[in-house]
Amino acid sequence: MSSSWKETHGTLFEAIQFEKLLISLMLFLIVAVASILVLSTIVMTVKSKEREVGILKTIGANNHQLVMIFFFQGLMVSFIGYYFFGRCDGKKPIRSVLHKLFSVLY
Repeated sequence: MSSSWKETHGTLFEAIQFEKLLISLMLFLIVAVASILVLSTIVMTVKSKEREVGILKTIGANNHQLVMIFFFQGLMVSFIGYYFFGRCDGKKPIRSVLHKLFSVLY
Protein backbone atom coordinates (compact mmCIF):
# COMPACT_ATOMS: atom_id res chain seq x y z
CA MET A 1 0.00 0.00 0.00
CA SER A 2 1.53 3.28 -1.06
CA SER A 3 0.57 6.79 -0.07
CA SER A 4 1.39 10.11 -1.63
CA TRP A 5 3.61 12.76 -0.14
CA LYS A 6 0.60 14.99 0.54
CA GLU A 7 -1.10 12.24 2.50
CA THR A 8 1.90 11.45 4.68
CA HIS A 9 3.05 15.04 5.22
CA GLY A 10 -0.19 16.95 4.72
CA THR A 11 0.06 18.94 7.94
CA LEU A 12 3.57 20.10 7.05
CA PHE A 13 2.37 21.20 3.61
CA GLU A 14 -0.52 23.14 5.18
CA ALA A 15 1.81 24.78 7.69
CA ILE A 16 4.15 25.90 4.90
CA GLN A 17 1.21 27.34 2.94
CA PHE A 18 -0.01 29.19 6.05
CA GLU A 19 3.48 30.52 6.70
CA LYS A 20 3.71 31.84 3.13
CA LEU A 21 0.37 33.59 3.61
CA LEU A 22 1.51 35.21 6.86
CA ILE A 23 4.80 36.37 5.34
CA SER A 24 2.94 37.90 2.40
CA LEU A 25 0.60 39.69 4.78
CA MET A 26 3.51 41.02 6.86
CA LEU A 27 5.33 42.27 3.76
CA PHE A 28 2.15 44.00 2.58
CA LEU A 29 1.78 45.71 5.96
CA ILE A 30 5.43 46.82 5.94
CA VAL A 31 5.08 48.29 2.46
CA ALA A 32 1.77 49.96 3.40
CA VAL A 33 3.31 51.60 6.48
CA ALA A 34 6.34 52.75 4.49
CA SER A 35 4.06 54.22 1.83
CA ILE A 36 2.03 56.08 4.43
CA LEU A 37 5.23 57.45 5.98
CA VAL A 38 6.50 58.68 2.61
CA LEU A 39 3.10 60.25 1.90
CA SER A 40 3.03 61.98 5.29
CA THR A 41 6.57 63.27 4.70
CA ILE A 42 5.49 64.77 1.38
CA VAL A 43 2.38 66.34 2.94
CA MET A 44 4.47 67.89 5.73
CA THR A 45 6.95 69.20 3.18
CA VAL A 46 4.19 70.78 1.12
CA LYS A 47 2.70 72.39 4.24
CA SER A 48 6.07 73.77 5.30
CA LYS A 49 6.81 75.04 1.77
CA GLU A 50 3.52 76.91 1.23
CA ARG A 51 5.33 80.21 0.91
CA GLU A 52 7.77 78.84 -1.66
CA VAL A 53 4.90 77.23 -3.60
CA GLY A 54 3.19 80.64 -3.68
CA ILE A 55 6.35 82.24 -5.04
CA LEU A 56 6.68 79.55 -7.73
CA LYS A 57 3.05 80.04 -8.75
CA THR A 58 3.63 83.81 -8.90
CA ILE A 59 6.55 83.43 -11.29
CA GLY A 60 4.53 81.16 -13.57
CA ALA A 61 4.71 77.55 -12.39
CA ASN A 62 1.56 75.58 -13.04
CA ASN A 63 0.03 72.91 -10.79
CA HIS A 64 1.48 70.04 -12.82
CA GLN A 65 5.03 71.36 -12.38
CA LEU A 66 4.52 71.73 -8.63
CA VAL A 67 3.10 68.21 -8.35
CA MET A 68 6.09 66.85 -10.26
CA ILE A 69 8.52 68.60 -7.89
CA PHE A 70 7.00 66.89 -4.86
CA PHE A 71 6.52 63.62 -6.75
CA PHE A 72 10.23 63.47 -7.53
CA GLN A 73 11.03 64.31 -3.93
CA GLY A 74 8.94 61.32 -2.80
CA LEU A 75 10.58 59.18 -5.44
CA MET A 76 14.04 60.15 -4.20
CA VAL A 77 13.11 59.51 -0.55
CA SER A 78 11.80 56.08 -1.53
CA PHE A 79 14.84 55.26 -3.66
CA ILE A 80 17.33 56.32 -1.00
CA GLY A 81 15.47 54.32 1.64
CA TYR A 82 15.40 51.29 -0.62
CA TYR A 83 19.04 51.58 -1.64
CA PHE A 84 20.47 51.98 1.84
CA PHE A 85 18.07 49.99 3.99
CA GLY A 86 15.66 47.85 2.00
CA ARG A 87 17.50 45.87 -0.64
CA CYS A 88 16.76 42.18 -0.34
CA ASP A 89 19.88 40.91 -2.07
CA GLY A 90 21.99 41.07 1.09
CA LYS A 91 24.26 43.87 -0.15
CA LYS A 92 23.34 46.65 2.21
CA PRO A 93 25.81 49.52 1.79
CA ILE A 94 24.90 51.14 5.11
CA ARG A 95 25.84 47.96 6.97
CA SER A 96 29.35 47.91 5.49
CA VAL A 97 29.83 51.64 6.14
CA LEU A 98 28.71 51.28 9.75
CA HIS A 99 30.93 48.23 10.15
CA LYS A 100 33.94 50.19 8.92
CA LEU A 101 33.11 53.21 11.09
CA PHE A 102 32.39 51.25 14.24
CA SER A 103 34.59 48.21 13.75
CA VAL A 104 35.99 48.71 17.24
CA LEU A 105 32.55 47.92 18.67
CA TYR A 106 32.18 44.65 16.77
